Amino acid sequence: MSSVGDTKSEENLDFNAMFLILKEQYAVKNQEDLAARLGIQPQAISNAKKAGRMPIKWIHRLAQKNLIPWERVSEIMQRGGHLKWKLKLLVREFFQRFRLYKEGRK
Repeated sequence: MSSVGDTKSEENLDFNAMFLILKEQYAVKNQEDLAARLGIQPQAISNAKKAGRMPIKWIHRLAQKNLIPWERVSEIMQRGGHLKWKLKLLVREFFQRFRLYKEGRK
């Protein structure tokens, strides 16, 4: 299980902004619902809210589970206050994975 504590060195997003986006656009009902979708303990969500930071890997995990479309990840993260250079890396990674998938190399 994941927690906020193991993400101190990672890039983080503004918790309130991201949670609002997830509620409005992806029908996340509450913190418990988000925890269930992520496959983590609800306490990890509470800890993130208290810290005001949402680990970027949570957004990646939602996209990997097809709960957020990959093509929207960069937009969502930009609205959540993430750095532009990191967005460029994510978009590049997405297109590399997509190209490999289309070539049959998954």
